[in-house]
Amino acid sequence: MIELFGYISAICFIFCFIPQIIRTWRLKSVDDISVWVYVLLTIGYSASLIYGMSLGEWPLISKDILGVSLSLLMLLMVYAYRDSRKDDVRKIVSDFLHDAKRKFR
Repeated sequence: MIELFGYISAICFIFCFIPQIIRTWRLKSVDDISVWVYVLLTIGYSASLIYGMSLGEWPLISKDILGVSLSLLMLLMVYAYRDSRKDDVRKIVSDFLHDAKRKFR
């Protein structure tokens, strides 16, 4: 029963990324995004992932794998959309998000 709270926590923490990812992808702008927030989130989720793996706690592990992935995706988007010369990275991010959007329709 207590594990249910772990899964609820994981769902809430992961879904908090989605609005920012969608907004950034639609606007192709990261002018109002703090890079340091996502750098620290990546470090925090990575540390928590190691901790969760050492305990064998799947709610924690699953949340942290998704958290690291989404944090890195935001950092990639910041890198791609901050500098107009990054056309290759911009295309990779755009293609990834377009494919993901199609899969969830």
